[in-house]
Amino acid sequence: MTRSEMDLQAWAAGYNAGAQGKAPVEGAYDSYSFHCGYDEGAADRAQAVDREKAVLSFIEETFEPDLIKVEDFELFTHGKQVMDREGKFMLVFFDLLADDVQQLFPDEVLH
Repeated sequence: MTRSEMDLQAWAAGYNAGAQGKAPVEGAYDSYSFHCGYDEGAADRAQAVDREKAVLSFIEETFEPDLIKVEDFELFTHGKQVMDREGKFMLVFFDLLADDVQQLFPDEVLH
């Protein structure tokens, strides 16, 4: 892993920890606090919980639970990797700029 890849990974870990109302990961940059003025107040934590619930609600409303596997995907805010039985997957996350749940199909982006 190159230095710039390590920096990006550390930045993403720090940003997402702050966005999710968690303490920053050891060795991660506290970029969320720097860029967003995050103060770990009760309102911020409640907002993080609401965002997580929005992502989970989207998944529950969109998919049959028996047909998918859901795992955390921490490179995105409240990110979840949703995988079907064929091994195809999509990412569902909360977009802070759009203030909404978004989805991304990595297979389509890579081709």
